[in-house]
Amino acid sequence: MDGQTPVRAAALAVAGTSIIPATGHVIYAVAFSTSSVVAIYTKTGRWIEGILGVYFCFASYNPYLPGFTPMAGEGSFRLLPLIG
Repeated sequence: MDGQTPVRAAALAVAGTSIIPATGHVIYAVAFSTSSVVAIYTKTGRWIEGILGVYFCFASYNPYLPGFTPMAGEGSFRLLPLIG
């Protein structure tokens, strides 16, 4: 938006970009709060958290791995260049 954009258009843009993610978060919260999902997570929660922990440890040391290449743009890097 340039300096000539009406305040109403800017407010609409801010409201629209706030409503969309808020709606998405509400949908995820409702979907993952069902009894079946809670039961699955209760049984497999340690495995899920362990796998994610290993993944993020691996991703945090990514710049030191062979095959590390930056994605498009300065300062943005792929988390796992070995996967894809």
